[in-house]
Amino acid sequence: MIVLCKGPNKGIKPQLVNVFYTTRKKDNSLPNAEATQKYDHNHEEEELEVELNTTKKRNQVLESRVEALQVENNDLKGRVGPVEGQMKRFEDMMINQLNVNPSSSANQSKSFSS
Repeated sequence: MIVLCKGPNKGIKPQLVNVFYTTRKKDNSLPNAEATQKYDHNHEEEELEVELNTTKKRNQVLESRVEALQVENNDLKGRVGPVEGQMKRFEDMMINQLNVNPSSSANQSKSFSS
């Protein structure tokens, strides 16, 4: 069990790799090949854990962005409906004022462009 004390670490948990190395080193090197392998293995695991945590954080950020975009998309969809209704009413009003059938005006514009 590792006891955390206030001091140089200021309450931060020491890294397992550093604890392993400091408890087994002799003259700034590990005493045997087994200890060196264990140290390397612990160091690799720690690096993988850091990479995994970074990936998890990145995924959380992306998920929150996707959720925000979905909310914005739904909001915009809600705004489009009334605008389409207004455009339809405007189109009907213009057709009534000009007494023009929409299909015949489309045919007329084709005949003018020919």
